[in-house]
Amino acid sequence: MPRVELACSTLNYSNFPFRRALEGIKRAGYEYVGVGCPHETQRWPSPKGSEQQTKECLKLIADSGLKADSALCFETHIGGENSVEIWKREIDLLAELGCKRLITGGPWYYVKWPTEIMAPDKWQAACDDYYRAADQILPHAEKCGSVICIKPHTGLVAHSGRVREVIERLRSPSLKICWDAGNVSFYEGICPDPGLDKIVPHIRAVCLKDHKGPRAHPVFPPLGEGNVDHDEYFGVLAKGGFADVMMIERLGVKEGETLTVEQIDERAKRGIDFLTPLLKKHFS
Repeated sequence: MPRVELACSTLNYSNFPFRRALEGIKRAGYEYVGVGCPHETQRWPSPKGSEQQTKECLKLIADSGLKADSALCFETHIGGENSVEIWKREIDLLAELGCKRLITGGPWYYVKWPTEIMAPDKWQAACDDYYRAADQILPHAEKCGSVICIKPHTGLVAHSGRVREVIERLRSPSLKICWDAGNVSFYEGICPDPGLDKIVPHIRAVCLKDHKGPRAHPVFPPLGEGNVDHDEYFGVLAKGGFADVMMIERLGVKEGETLTVEQIDERAKRGIDFLTPLLKKHFS
């Protein structure tokens, strides 16, 4: 059976200090942590941050006993202004932390989400900017031994068919896919995605979240309480040979719910409890 590593993103603790996020994730029983998320007023770590922040980030992760496995990199999209320079710095910075898997999206398709789309010429220009920037960023990632994982986030990478097109066009060993079934449900109203089995060989990470309701309904409940059938799609991944990291991006909240930091800690533990039997069933 293929083996996976289970991580928890600090995104769940974005209203609290980075240090407190690491403490809660470690205490809940995780060995791996996903970084690169905002905490209070600053992203940790950030390619726009100071050298002092980088040193502090390194020390906090080391002291926590966690390993920085993956990073959510949404501060600057590939193709955005100065994105080539920022992304090269991003790759170097995260490599310092021992984190060589960077998760990001692609060009946004909407002028106003979820109904007003870009004019065709503007949309084409955004896609062209993305590909031009990627052509410069990916060789640097290859040199550093890092992998950029694009995940469904509407637009150019909306679902399995679209991300497959991007992978086939750029053809870089440093460009892979991060699967996110919750995003495909939320942004596209597709659940499950019928093309998942075709892209499994390219998947190097999975962002775990659930989504409840129709397309664009902004409710991401605890794992197992929404549209996503984790048992079904874990089976597809395992059959295709997936053996990499699964990171809980959102531990989930119910409609109208606001969690204290202690409740987030408890939900982090519940995330392990929910996933353990499924991971044992499909992975070693």
